[in-house]
Amino acid sequence: MNVIRLITLVTIGMLGLSGPVLADNESDGGWDWKITPYVWATDITFDATINDMAIGGSVSFGDLLDKTDFAFMIHVDARRDRFGLFGDFLTTSLSDQSTVTIPLPIPPPIPPPIPPPIPPPLPGTVVIDTNADTTIWELGGFYALMNDESSTLDWLFGVRAVDVDADLTIVLPMPFSASLGDTYYDFLTGLRYNTRFSDNWSFGARGDFSFGDTEGTWNVLGAFGYHFGQKDQFALQFGYRFLNIEVEQQQQTTNVKSELEMSGLIVGFDFNF
Repeated sequence: MNVIRLITLVTIGMLGLSGPVLADNESDGGWDWKITPYVWATDITFDATINDMAIGGSVSFGDLLDKTDFAFMIHVDARRDRFGLFGDFLTTSLSDQSTVTIPLPIPPPIPPPIPPPIPPPLPGTVVIDTNADTTIWELGGFYALMNDESSTLDWLFGVRAVDVDADLTIVLPMPFSASLGDTYYDFLTGLRYNTRFSDNWSFGARGDFSFGDTEGTWNVLGAFGYHFGQKDQFALQFGYRFLNIEVEQQQQTTNVKSELEMSGLIVGFDFNF
């Protein structure tokens, strides 16, 4: 399948990367809160298949910065004893024009009696306009399966909504356009682990899967943290994150399948209070 590969997008937003506040932070029995702004240097891959016809292209890192129209993320995490709540919002808007080469397809031995609803891949140079808006929000809770002085293991559960609005337009040699736009609601479940292995250092990891309206969404991240502050309320985080979303939509005679994959290094800053 050809790929629309948007390489190394840098976004700045807010998201909880590490696990909950650990027991070495004094707690008065109330709620512990955490917010983490971060930078995510990520490769983005968008695969689109329209009635079994794949369309693809690529953009360099320098060009991609100009293609990012908007990006914003925020995560709120609250814990009280073994229970907690979390909410997350992520939105990005990208636009690009790419030029790709599609090889000449091998014709069938007998032409089909009915023309296909969209033109087949054409040989030679093809210019493609791409506009993609993606919004992802999560709302849920967690329960600590393990919670001691140095480590925590949380079970995550909730709802993830994925709103995808993508337009693909073939400018040359034959005008054609297709769109994918809908909101997909999934049930989310996963695990989050955090351990403090020294006075100043910790490691946190999260893995989850959501299913329902989408064909499946995977989210995995891991990060090391350096903690400091009089009350240990700050931490510098650095690690890696991977996100994969698969959706499918039927539009009259057109079947559109798409897969969005985001992966790359993350650097963040924890505020615990």
